[in-house]
Amino acid sequence: MLIWQLTFTECRSTIRHMWTRWPTSILANGWVDYKPLGAPLRGTWFLPVKLPIPWHKSQHIPPPLRFTETDLIEACRYFGSQLVCVIDLTYTNYYDPAVIDEVREKFPTGLIAVHCTHGINRTGYLICRYLIDHLDWPPEDALEEFALARGYGIERENFLQDLRSRK
Repeated sequence: MLIWQLTFTECRSTIRHMWTRWPTSILANGWVDYKPLGAPLRGTWFLPVKLPIPWHKSQHIPPPLRFTETDLIEACRYFGSQLVCVIDLTYTNYYDPAVIDEVREKFPTGLIAVHCTHGINRTGYLICRYLIDHLDWPPEDALEEFALARGYGIERENFLQDLRSRK
């Protein structure tokens, strides 16, 4: 798992660094079918997004469909905050929740962007699991709030079953 704690000036270069491994199959996998991002989850610092593709690798994508690291940074500004951490779940299924606590302590007003390829299943699972396990949200409330904020609900039944079985 790649996790970055970012200042605004570090955002662009840090996010670009991960693209040395960028798979060309992302677009063929339905990436363009999903909105780039949702809104921050109400009462939290989580911003669910799909995989941002660097500008230099997205020139073949029609402009209205592009979602770059610059777009992500600008979206955080639009929401009146700063991007302070990116949690990339593209190549992993695990995260250390202590990292989120550390980031929150250092940057209490910043946004934590969480993404997998489409910003739905692994992204939703991480966010909902944190809300349930660490903030004592009821599972259905976490799932509903994620779906409202992202614009899509978690689709994988195994993730839904696991989240609903907690507390």
